[in-house]
Amino acid sequence: MTFTTVRLLLIGGIAFVFGANAKAEPLRYQLQPDEVVAYTVTITADTPSSVDTMKGVIAFTGKRSEGETMTVEYSGGLSKSVKTKSSGGGPRRGGFGPRRGGPPIPRGPFDRPDFRGLTQSTSTLVLTNTGGVESMRGDSQLPFLLGNLSLLPFDALPEQETNRWQDGSGLTITSRSSNNSRFGPRFGPFANDNDESVKTGGGETASYEIQRQDGNLVTIRKTYSLSSPAANSKETGFEMQGNGTWIFHRELGVTESMDFKADLAIQSNNTEVKIPVTVAFERMPEEEYAAHVKARQERIADLQKQAAERRARQAAAAKEQEGKPLTEQVKREVMADLNSSQWPTIANRLRRMKGYKPHPDDFDVAMRVKELQSHKVIGVSMAAKNLWKGIEPVIDTTNQPAAPTGTSNPFATAEEKMEGARGMRQWSDNTGSFQVEAQFVRIDGANVVLERADGKELRVPIARLSTADQAVVRSLASE
Repeated sequence: MTFTTVRLLLIGGIAFVFGANAKAEPLRYQLQPDEVVAYTVTITADTPSSVDTMKGVIAFTGKRSEGETMTVEYSGGLSKSVKTKSSGGGPRRGGFGPRRGGPPIPRGPFDRPDFRGLTQSTSTLVLTNTGGVESMRGDSQLPFLLGNLSLLPFDALPEQETNRWQDGSGLTITSRSSNNSRFGPRFGPFANDNDESVKTGGGETASYEIQRQDGNLVTIRKTYSLSSPAANSKETGFEMQGNGTWIFHRELGVTESMDFKADLAIQSNNTEVKIPVTVAFERMPEEEYAAHVKARQERIADLQKQAAERRARQAAAAKEQEGKPLTEQVKREVMADLNSSQWPTIANRLRRMKGYKPHPDDFDVAMRVKELQSHKVIGVSMAAKNLWKGIEPVIDTTNQPAAPTGTSNPFATAEEKMEGARGMRQWSDNTGSFQVEAQFVRIDGANVVLERADGKELRVPIARLSTADQAVVRSLASE
């Protein structure tokens, strides 16, 4: 692009106009050390089952600038909210998620809970001044083929000053990899989006055209196209077409704003689903970002204070409870949570039991904690293991095995064994870690009620008794 400098020279009252061509500097990114630029980001995706909205603040701090490259530290993340759509009175065809009037539709390729762009994360980027990605350490992937959140404000700039330019590449979509190409991570498909470990070839192209300049603000039209067809019936095909307005600040060397809209089409099992997606972000004034940082720090401090107070209350409650059996009501609540089919409920209860020292009457609670150490969800198993460290020494000292009686005599007759089973005897759990001296009282549903020598009744799940004791219960129940 060429600008004309006009000079007026007055000679004898006559104005002479001289034109001199001055070539403008090409558009370039620049972020000096310790310089900070931040953006407010809003992304929406209109899926067949819901409208997903992702909002947040992202920030970039310059670390080093060397020639045509700069090192930038990214921090931030988006929070996701979901507004479920009404079923409309009948079963929905196509799409993802639950539906009424039929079996659930399989999860969509963007339903994974571990997109790092939807959590607070950091990355270190080495970029060229035209937006090329030299290296990237860290992950901030977004769903819906939107790539890394950390690369959102760095679209491709032309190598030379021009009104129009284009950028594009071949692409590969995989379930467990990322791609640091200059173009793809922004509105391309390098977001680890498939649940399947498959690859799909294809290509993508972005075209840019400067529409106008207003001082330092350069308005650019962006058009984007992605095509990644399925190679076979087992793969998922993707198509994306979109365009938007990109405003670049020439003097500051940063993106001022972006307003981008696209239609994402997903083809799978002879079904196509279209998802309109919008991406909008705008540079924050320095004072607004400073207020945001202050509010966030205050919020974190408040949460930390609340957590400390909660831990103190739990420790005080545990100390108060120490040496005492749980009340029947509390035990029912604890066991209901520990036997829940929802793992967050189990994990939350285990965390609330921190410092718990079981009374001999509560050995069934301790048994359940021990079992949960092998839970398939690592958050539950780790919480159970941490809790068990404090329980195990107490169980070892308060539940010493009693001397064998009754049915443990190998020379007893069948009648003597049954008589012994009715009286005081040693009962063991199916792990061999817990024993109690008690007598059989009755069967209550899936539990056996036992009575200790001090008259205290225990309610124990039959399934948690040893194989031999379960046989005794069946024999007594059949009388």
